[in-house]
Amino acid sequence: MHISTTRRHYVGADGVERNYETHLLRRSVRVGKTVRNETLANLSHLPAELIEALRAGLSGKTLLIAGEGLEIVRSLPHGTSRAGGCASATTRPP
Repeated sequence: MHISTTRRHYVGADGVERNYETHLLRRSVRVGKTVRNETLANLSHLPAELIEALRAGLSGKTLLIAGEGLEIVRSLPHGTSRAGGCASATTRPP
């Protein structure tokens, strides 16, 4: 299975340009000596992020749910908190 993306460019009689993008879930089927694509679903109505996630999943990549399976082991200071710590370490009271 794979996701096929088709893009079409159309200029209307009024001069307005339109771009159409179609995402189809397909599988390859051999019929005799020819290979044909069979459309399983039209994914055009889905958000682009979900289509990319489906494409990554179909290619065999492991997807993680945000925030799950991660553990914070250590946190290092950064930004203004680190700058304040460095400044206080270099200045000594009289």
